[in-house]
Amino acid sequence: MLNCRTVNQVGNCYEEVCSAIDQKTLYIHQAQKKASMRLVGAYHGCPGSATEKYYVSEFPKRDSVVRCMICTVAFGMGIDIPDISHIFHFGISASVLSYWQEVGRAGREGQAASAYFFATAASKYHKPIPDKGMLSLVEKLSGDAECARVEVLQQLTVDGMDRSTMDSLKQRVPCAEDCTELCDCPLCNCCNLCERRCPCTQ
Repeated sequence: MLNCRTVNQVGNCYEEVCSAIDQKTLYIHQAQKKASMRLVGAYHGCPGSATEKYYVSEFPKRDSVVRCMICTVAFGMGIDIPDISHIFHFGISASVLSYWQEVGRAGREGQAASAYFFATAASKYHKPIPDKGMLSLVEKLSGDAECARVEVLQQLTVDGMDRSTMDSLKQRVPCAEDCTELCDCPLCNCCNLCERRCPCTQ
């Protein structure tokens, strides 16, 4: 799932993704080149449209024809999609809580999942305007932050909350420097910032 901040971004990203895919693989059946056979879908919240109804009913299926959904964040609200493995954000979410909820749509059944975040300087001016907490998070992640997960949880933690999860994240032990296998240590399995700090990648 690729989340965009604006309707225009949905259209632009959809065109870019489709143009990057070989036309022979864009449709599940080459003999039936119609919207319902496309592997990539685009949704930007046109209430009541036939396209909206199709994607809302089709994408959540485990055997869905649609393998990649490019959409505004409104698409995932209230829809149970159990097998999303990758979430992409093109632009800055409205708040840290919104971002956490949006990436939480991946890996709902406990399977491995990844989240990718892309932001430009212009992203902070897209409506809804990101709040101060989200802008602060983006600044830290592009600066000297050591762990994206810790930075997000720190933004969401208030006085009186259990901090054991965050404390355990700060005490993780990396793998040995001579790691030659595909690394499965706590750092390499966390975020790109942690992975850079692991001895096996240096």
